[in-house]
Amino acid sequence: METTREVLERRGWLSKDALQKLEARGLDRAALYEIIALIGIKTITNYINHLAHTPVDEVFRPVTERTAYRRLLESTTV
Repeated sequence: METTREVLERRGWLSKDALQKLEARGLDRAALYEIIALIGIKTITNYINHLAHTPVDEVFRPVTERTAYRRLLESTTV
């Protein structure tokens, strides 16, 4: 999760030092490419679900009832 967060925050612009540290932890370029692909898939499916107004599964509804989530949804409603 740390690696995914770093890739997201830096938008893929990881320094040589950051790449070396990740490689020392066992994450090679192939693993990083896979992480980026999964970020892309997650982003695309989120956008599609937002446009389609897909209902949230019951198991995740407690998240959608949080004030922060409602504010986000209201601020992005067009």
